[in-house]
Amino acid sequence: VKHIKAALSENRFHLVQQPIASLTGSTQKMFDVAVRMLDTQAREVLPSEFLPAAERNDLMRSIDRWVLGAAIGVIGKRQPDQLFVRLSRDSALDDSLIDWLDGQLKATLAEAQRLCVQVTEAVATRHLPQLQRLHAELRKRRIRLAVEHFGTLRDSQALLNALPMDFLKIDGSLMQGLTGNPELQQRVRGFVDAATKLGIQTIAERIEDANTMAVV
Repeated sequence: VKHIKAALSENRFHLVQQPIASLTGSTQKMFDVAVRMLDTQAREVLPSEFLPAAERNDLMRSIDRWVLGAAIGVIGKRQPDQLFVRLSRDSALDDSLIDWLDGQLKATLAEAQRLCVQVTEAVATRHLPQLQRLHAELRKRRIRLAVEHFGTLRDSQALLNALPMDFLKIDGSLMQGLTGNPELQQRVRGFVDAATKLGIQTIAERIEDANTMAVV
């Protein structure tokens, strides 16, 4: 906790961006954003090493705001078509987030529609009324919403109809073994078809080999 607080006060974080590849020939430049903390020797500390402590000690909102602020800065300067930024449960339920985002967008003149905030399926399902309100406020500002790690809960399909979203990110665990599993392929196809009918774009998480890419 001491190291995280020091890194926040000394601005020792930086973003990494993972490109999202299109399977439909789209030329849109889309990136997933992740954060790294730097120690006092400027060595990278992976999220798995500091985020659990941050979650236990009410520091996620501060980290999320650092990441969001940096991402909005990237949007203002480089204008990617879409930048995906994760929100923790604490930030998704934070009533002051929208006003803070308004201030950041105004200060940087970044185009809001280039930002997509994403929450996990678990957070969206457990806190559906709050996420519906958050989506309504985001939509007024043209900020987009994605649900990630989708497809692991018992009634995933119900969330599609209950929560308007722009992107659906199908959980990486469903991609593992997809190549030789017709039942799993049918399940994933069902998610994609249902999302497409609602005008929601789908993204597959953690594609790790060419065979899985071909099936997807």
